[in-house]
Amino acid sequence: MVYKLNRVQRFIKVMELSLEEAWKMFRDIVRDSNPKIDSPDIQPIAKLVCKGCSRLHLLIYKIANSFKLKESAPSWWARLEDLKPWPEIQNQGLQELYLCLKFCYDELKDKKKQKCFLYTSMYPADCKVYTDYLVGCWAAQGLLGDVNDQRSYRSACKCGIDILEHLANVSLLEKGEAMIYVNMNDCMRQLALHICSKDLECSFYLKDGEDSENLKFKSLAAG
Repeated sequence: MVYKLNRVQRFIKVMELSLEEAWKMFRDIVRDSNPKIDSPDIQPIAKLVCKGCSRLHLLIYKIANSFKLKESAPSWWARLEDLKPWPEIQNQGLQELYLCLKFCYDELKDKKKQKCFLYTSMYPADCKVYTDYLVGCWAAQGLLGDVNDQRSYRSACKCGIDILEHLANVSLLEKGEAMIYVNMNDCMRQLALHICSKDLECSFYLKDGEDSENLKFKSLAAG
């Protein structure tokens, strides 16, 4: 499968894993935090989730990290039901990619975490954004709650660090050495900007030229 992202001139060949390789990768990621994946009530569901990742490295990595904190079969079933195609994206390869990345975003289930994630898309893809600076920006924008004095600012920053660590742990952001900085890869940034284009509260995050029409994963995929 080949993906060509908007405004990117090189093609990237993404080879599908075998069924065995895909399951091993998915299982290893989840089991690192949650050994219950091997239990008889969860493993069959986990294999269905893995199947929905279309044997693609990126999707397996993102989805497995979203599921690794779930410890009961009902919680796995509930989220499996949400892995359904988006009708607005007709190309099958892109539909799978966009669906799975959006699933990881929805899985945050916390407006504060979601807004902090979306705010980070203001920075260029893959650039280093230093942790203290980013958390300070979140606080200044009111994304961490009201900040009225030095004490509330420190409290907000502690909350920001927790959010940042969570976003990195579920692979929505990529963390640098010792969490000194984080960065957002291009796929996640395009997803974030597309969500911003649909949310009036977040539309100010968009830069000039990054309008709604230009943020729909204008990619070409060929099997």
